[in-house]
Amino acid sequence: MLSENYVVIDHENGEVSLLAHLQQVTIVVQEGQLVKQGQQLGKVGNSGSTLEPHLHYQLMNGTGSHAQPLPMYFTTIRRKTGNRTFVYKQTSLQTGEQIISGR
Repeated sequence: MLSENYVVIDHENGEVSLLAHLQQVTIVVQEGQLVKQGQQLGKVGNSGSTLEPHLHYQLMNGTGSHAQPLPMYFTTIRRKTGNRTFVYKQTSLQTGEQIISGR
């Protein structure tokens, strides 16, 4: 499912990803298109009421009003804690935590 500033990915295993706050009209995938890890979907933007561009990522068990959030795990991320940055090979995130983009 696509809109002007978000993409929903159905992983076909009971998990659905939402990537939101993309720059308006920068989404480069089409509805129904298969996507692969690492593929560009659009550009990160500032399409909400925020002070800086960011990506909202949410993993859930569906798309309806009764969808529940699911735990998510990441590999090799940089987590910002105060003024310090830490690299983790495998970790989960808590609501409101910040990670830094880049590889």
